[in-house]
Amino acid sequence: MLTLAILLPLEHSPYIILFTAVGCCVLLAQAVQQVRAANNILANAVYLDHATLPNIQSVADAFKDLVPQPETDGQWIGALIAILDHKGLFDEANAATGELADHSERILEDAAWYLREHDRPQFRYLFTLLKEKDDPHQAELVARLLDAERFSDLVAEDRE
Repeated sequence: MLTLAILLPLEHSPYIILFTAVGCCVLLAQAVQQVRAANNILANAVYLDHATLPNIQSVADAFKDLVPQPETDGQWIGALIAILDHKGLFDEANAATGELADHSERILEDAAWYLREHDRPQFRYLFTLLKEKDDPHQAELVARLLDAERFSDLVAEDRE
């Protein structure tokens, strides 16, 4: 009907166009409110333990079992990435590692050391991401990682 009102010279076409646009806006607003309401219901159900999210619960349980507990923000982020990777949530672990590459130098370095000790595949992925970036601060970090004795095996692999 809207197409007809636009294309055909009808007597009340501006009103038809206006009412159709208003109707679309109302339907859009209702859809957004219903999605928010549904998300609120789900969030409250999880909060009140009426429903569980198994993946999130398993990650939370793994955090409780960490020995020793991480001390810095970077170590916590590294632990999260390692847990996601060990739980088989590979896409999430890779996404978190990609986000980690954009963090501050201190957090990035702490997380890199943690991943080096606890999750070699994600460490190698982070190392590759850092080498590909053109950021001078991250280039300095990569240089420090390459110079560190603890990374001698990566230097040998990198040269091959």
